[in-house]
Amino acid sequence: MKRRTIILTIILSWAVAGPAAAVESGAGSGLRIHLPRRLTIENDVPTLGQVGVLLGEQRLLDQAEKVTLGRIAMPGQEITVSRAVILSRLAAAGLDASCVMFSGADSVRVSRPHRTVTGGDFVQFASAYLDSAPKAPGVRAFEPVAAPPDLVLAEPQSALTFTASAAKSPAANLAIVEIEVKQAAAVVDSRRVVFRARYNRRVVKATADIAAGEFITHDNVLVETVASDYPESADWVAPYGLAARRAIAAGSTVGLDILAPARPQAVIKRNQNVIIQIDRLGLLITATGRALQ
Repeated sequence: MKRRTIILTIILSWAVAGPAAAVESGAGSGLRIHLPRRLTIENDVPTLGQVGVLLGEQRLLDQAEKVTLGRIAMPGQEITVSRAVILSRLAAAGLDASCVMFSGADSVRVSRPHRTVTGGDFVQFASAYLDSAPKAPGVRAFEPVAAPPDLVLAEPQSALTFTASAAKSPAANLAIVEIEVKQAAAVVDSRRVVFRARYNRRVVKATADIAAGEFITHDNVLVETVASDYPESADWVAPYGLAARRAIAAGSTVGLDILAPARPQAVIKRNQNVIIQIDRLGLLITATGRALQ
């Protein structure tokens, strides 16, 4: 009985200590790589030692951590390094891919520190400049046609200075503002923002149904000021006193193309001498007469 107890104790001791010893002995074999999802580095050529957390034999670590994984060509660019890319680069460096084990993300996005001035930022700077400058007569506001491209800078810590100025415009209803960007007192880039001018323009709206031949008055129309892409004519006047060529529905815009000057009405009194003219087929007959009514 005592002998069986000793044998059982030895077997149980091996069962507890055996796996732990196996893990410990295997901890130094192979190469383990843990990948984060996103990473920012200071240089433009990322290495495996920068991108991942490496564990394994020291000889493998010394060789693997120097393996390069591409190049960040410009500020703001982000490259994606996948597990397949890492295995390919390790194989090119002479390391056996079968001894590599991964954990963490399937790929890591790598970028450099940078600062981005968005197109919307440039629009705000240019709009503030136009708001502070005197507007041409009749100009109501300026609307940006489109936002310029973003500006990405490699040195995010340096202070930026923005200077706005008016640029030459190819059209009277367009305004162009140039934004110059300085970093550490040096001009690094510039952007142009194009605006479309919006003008105050008066339009006539029918407030009631207007019959053909009816005169335009304050009672049946209303003059409103609206925004327009083009300035108002300098000789614009309200069309009061003109007559409608056709029926105009309430709420419609009353333009000069559907109006005509009012015809003067002839006033003839009874027993007044008048001139009578008959014009038929090229024959004109003129005579004098007297109005009976």
